[in-house]
Amino acid sequence: MRVRLYMMLLLLSAAVSCEYTLDTYLCEDETGYIYLQGLVVPGDTTIVSLYSTVPVGQTRQADIGKAQIHMTADGREVLLEKSDRNTGTLPEGVFYTSESFSPGCRLEITVSHPDLPSVRTVTEVPDMFPECSVEVRKIAMSTQEYLAMSDMNGGSTYHHSEALRVRLEFQDDPSRKDYYGLRIIRDNGFFPHSQYYVSDPFDNSLSVNMENHIMILSPGDVFGPSMYDRSTVIFSDEDFDGKTAVKEYIVPFFKDDEKWTYTYRMELIKLSDEFWRCSEAYMNYCLNVMNYYGQASIYPYTNIIGGIGAFGAISPVTVIPLEIR
Repeated sequence: MRVRLYMMLLLLSAAVSCEYTLDTYLCEDETGYIYLQGLVVPGDTTIVSLYSTVPVGQTRQADIGKAQIHMTADGREVLLEKSDRNTGTLPEGVFYTSESFSPGCRLEITVSHPDLPSVRTVTEVPDMFPECSVEVRKIAMSTQEYLAMSDMNGGSTYHHSEALRVRLEFQDDPSRKDYYGLRIIRDNGFFPHSQYYVSDPFDNSLSVNMENHIMILSPGDVFGPSMYDRSTVIFSDEDFDGKTAVKEYIVPFFKDDEKWTYTYRMELIKLSDEFWRCSEAYMNYCLNVMNYYGQASIYPYTNIIGGIGAFGAISPVTVIPLEIR
């Protein structure tokens, strides 16, 4: 995952785009640069990974272990510890903190190294997802919806004639640009810790494409696998800025039986500007098939000043049990 992400960010950094620009220092690489990757999830461990790039045409790589990292929250120093081994939840060599950061908190990271240019990055924890209403109804699944869900879930066939129509309604704040995310989870009551993340729910209100500012991806593809295991729908307020947003999703319905009892819930988040823009760059990279042949530009993005990578945040998660009518 890290190797794929690293190569992807290098490609993003080297590309040319009319929307986002990167300083030309990345093309004048003589010593290598620091690559920083981090995502702040309130209530969870914040992990920051550091790597060093290898200059083009060289094989020498700077020892990233010599780096000195500092993190502040609203100007207050935050203690970052270094993992000395792979614990299963913490990879070896990453920096981490268990401190939880509240909405509105401004986080800044600086990294210095004796052989590499220093880097600096900033993000802010978004506020909570706005108050919303959620309605869930059991419906008959039409042929179109049946095929759409099968296609979007890798061709998996759903042998169910019923589905859940999940309707989400909330008021967008007109004073700022907002970015939202949601996922729908089916819990299996037979095994207490068994969960199924309903991947790629069929968006019945807007097409899943960049023109409508809707993206379906695993945030782990952008920031590593520490956030979610399955797909999350993320979208901007481009189509409803300052208005009431209405979103509808159709997901498979599984009936209870002698062995299994199912419950559903929705998790809602807001994304920092940095998280959104990095995700947007990644989605453009994935959708631009000609890029694989080096024949098309893509949207580069990095918010690591003096280096490359991405540092972003999400809001605390709002959990809503889905009551089926």
